[in-house]
Amino acid sequence: MKKINGTGSVFYNSSKGLWAAQYIEEENGKTKKKCIYGKTRDIVNEKLQKIMYEYRNEDYVEQNGIPLIQVLKDSREDKFAANLISESHYSRLEFVIREIENSDLGYMDITKITTRDLQNYFNSLITRYSDSTIKKIWECIKQGFKLAINQKYIKENPFDNLLKPKSKRETKVVEAMTTDEQKVLSKYLLESKISDEKYKNIILIELYTGARIGEVLALTPNDINFDTQRIRINKTISVDMDGRLIVKKGAKTSTGNREVLFPTFLIPSLSEQINNYYIDNPDKLLFTIDGKIIKPSSVNTVLKRIDKQLGLPTTISNHVLRHTFGTRCIESGMSAVVVQRLMGHKDISVTINTYTSVLAKFKDEELNKVAQYYIDNDFIALPSESIVFESNDFYDSFDTDLAEKFIYYYRDTIQKRYEDIIKERPSIQKETEKILAKIDKAIEKYNNKKSSGKS
Repeated sequence: MKKINGTGSVFYNSSKGLWAAQYIEEENGKTKKKCIYGKTRDIVNEKLQKIMYEYRNEDYVEQNGIPLIQVLKDSREDKFAANLISESHYSRLEFVIREIENSDLGYMDITKITTRDLQNYFNSLITRYSDSTIKKIWECIKQGFKLAINQKYIKENPFDNLLKPKSKRETKVVEAMTTDEQKVLSKYLLESKISDEKYKNIILIELYTGARIGEVLALTPNDINFDTQRIRINKTISVDMDGRLIVKKGAKTSTGNREVLFPTFLIPSLSEQINNYYIDNPDKLLFTIDGKIIKPSSVNTVLKRIDKQLGLPTTISNHVLRHTFGTRCIESGMSAVVVQRLMGHKDISVTINTYTSVLAKFKDEELNKVAQYYIDNDFIALPSESIVFESNDFYDSFDTDLAEKFIYYYRDTIQKRYEDIIKERPSIQKETEKILAKIDKAIEKYNNKKSSGKS
């Protein structure tokens, strides 16, 4: 095992025109003098710090304190050893740790970092990163200070009074393809040969099942059942600790293991893919390049080329294809709960938040269904409505622009709704006329108050 002796020394090497530091490395009883160089003293100090902490040089730690970056790395290692994070999560944290390491905070002594230091750092991120990235960095540093408290490196946590900033970057809204765009893309893909468009079936499965790109790329021929027209999703493409692509058992979320239907018109193309284009590989994957795992980003590159080739207004990507499937489901009248299960969302709130704009388009239609249900089942409550429109309290409160808009809208709605219904159910005509008369009376009283200056 390697060991570093001494605390190292930084000096200017005039012959090389660079700053340098020397330290003694010991391994198996043998010692070796090492030297590192940099354009500035600070650069050399940072390099020296990194080496000293990697080999746990106690003398150096006592003399120079404990840098934040080392605590963050220790926190990640502890979580991985305790099986609290996966290999892919470990790998994703590398970006966050590298970002912090390259900042002014990275090699600061954790015992000397103040709330102001942290606040200044996080405030500097708001123009560079999205809210989701800021959140990742926030959680990483937060966990580091939690470890520092537990290890008694510090007595008070500067994170306690910190304000989490909000990104100034515009939130990207994923737009679904229009039905016309989807038809153009589908026609092109279905008419293309697999030899010409190698990712043809990958794109079609994304578009017509809503599966994530990692889930599609992890499919095997056995996952596709042509008798039931179902695709089994129970794996995904991920990365290991070294950033290499791997097949991970289990979908992205706890609800991700599922079966999805695929349309009949995909049967010929998927059959051809299995029978003529499958290349044997260790993971038995249906889609590979020369037997190797396909990078999800490679599919996005192809989508950009197809997008430009077809001249589609919407910029298509893997995420857009998935979003398009979810949008078509909502447009067809499918409930949010069913969409949640098909998409493999962990929580219904994810589905609702993702498709808020689509759901809003159908809000009035759904409300009309409820109103029609009331009518069909004789839920017309004339007594209560009469009380409302004859009440002085109602007239007194009827003195705002909002109330005025409501009362006119309410009368027009009833008028239009009941005109057709009365033809089929003459028995409710008199009741309807009574309601309209009371509303007209309320409007007349309001107009009188308004003209007399009392409203």
